[in-house]
Amino acid sequence: MVRLLLVGGLLALGHGLMPLAALAEAAVPPSRLRPGWGFDWRHPDRSSCREITPAVLPYCSRCREVPNAYDSGIDAQSCYLVPKFEYMIFPTAEGCETGLGKFKANGGH
Repeated sequence: MVRLLLVGGLLALGHGLMPLAALAEAAVPPSRLRPGWGFDWRHPDRSSCREITPAVLPYCSRCREVPNAYDSGIDAQSCYLVPKFEYMIFPTAEGCETGLGKFKANGGH
């Protein structure tokens, strides 16, 4: 687990997302996951907002809180759905579209 946090922290620092200490403190327990709308930020070329329903939440892992995601002014959660996909999940479809727009404006970072 520590190795995953370290690697995730280094990746986050490389993308300017969140310092390692904040990453460790911001882990989201499964009971606090919330449905919403999200996009796969690891594949910017094919990212689009999709509904993340309560039925999908049991498949989410290694989630963390992301305050002010992509400078959108909206707090989100970032979760792995499978090892290759990591979704940034916003509370609303509009919030997801705002976050996705900011994400793409930053060149997919």
